[in-house]
This record gives sequence, structure tokens and C-alpha cells, in this order.
Amino acid sequence: MSVVLEAPRVRSGAAAATAAAICWIALGIDSVARGGAETSRDVFVLLPWVLTAFAVTQLHLAQRPPAGRRTWIEPVGYWAVMVAMLLTLVGTAAWPLDIPALQVLGFPLGVMIWLVAMIAFGWGTVRAGVFPTWAGVLLALLEPGSILTGLLLSPIAGLEDHGNYSAGLEKGVLLLLLAGALRRASVGAADTAE
Repeated sequence: MSVVLEAPRVRSGAAAATAAAICWIALGIDSVARGGAETSRDVFVLLPWVLTAFAVTQLHLAQRPPAGRRTWIEPVGYWAVMVAMLLTLVGTAAWPLDIPALQVLGFPLGVMIWLVAMIAFGWGTVRAGVFPTWAGVLLALLEPGSILTGLLLSPIAGLEDHGNYSAGLEKGVLLLLLAGALRRASVGAADTAE
């Protein structure tokens, strides 16, 4: 008996990934166009951050056994991503609130944990075998690509420890591609359920 993905769950993940992508791209364009660190961006980034967390959670729930192959790296990667996202969320929120003791949780601590966690979660997504291999590879490359994008755009946008999200351009593009994989899976799940 084959297991069917829950189409509503996968569709909601695709919608969240699409909304997050649009927000990340808008944030990236603003960061490149105006440069520098803006505290207002530290507030706005919370929206794509939470949407990204929701999309990742829906992806995780859709590929758990019995839908996906049992693998230790996927749940470990997922929970590490959630811890890193929470640390980064608290640290990022500390900038507009001017709480220096918590700012380190966002950068560098949260970002470094998120880098490793997303690679693990991406590998776990590939191993689970529910979504296309390239979707897992995109997840694994999300933060390394983001760091590289930020470095490449630094002559234009600057390189800041907060308030500049030029790398949101890369996150947005990869999340749009991931949303496409989720959408295709939800159509397949809906067709199979009928």
C-alpha cells in the first residue's frame, strides 16, 4: 500500500514558501537599493522568517514516515533548524528593541547553527525520498548560498551584522523553487486521493 501525501498540508507549505519568497525578495531589493543597516528591516524580516519556518515545518510533516523513508537525519535536521530559527528570531528582534545581550543569538550564533542545520535537513529531505532530490539540495544550499550572495552583493549593499538582507534575493529564489516542488507534490497527492 502506498502512502498518500496530505495535499492540504503540502499546499499550505507551498503557499507559505511562496509568500516567504516574495517577502525575502522585497527585503533583498530594498537592501540592495538603499544599502546599509536599517532597523526597520529587522522588524520586517520577522515576516518571511516565520513564513519560512512554517513552510519548513509543513515539508517536515509531509515527509515523515510512513510517507518518507525512515532516516535519523531528517528529524534531527528539522529540530536543529527550528532551534536555530528561534535563536535567530530572538536575536533579530533584539536589534529594534536595543537589547545587546540577545543580539548575538541572531548573528553570529543562530545563523551559524542554521547553516549547519539546513544542510542536515536538506540531506534528510533527499534521504526521505518524498520530494525531488533537487528540493533537498535547495534546502541544503539555502544558507550557504545566502552567505555567498551577501558577500557578492556587499560592494553594493554593504555587509552588516543586522538590518541588511541583500541575501534575501537568493533565499526568495530558492524558496520559490521549493514552493514549486511542494505545489507539484500537492497536485499529485490530490490526484491520488481522488
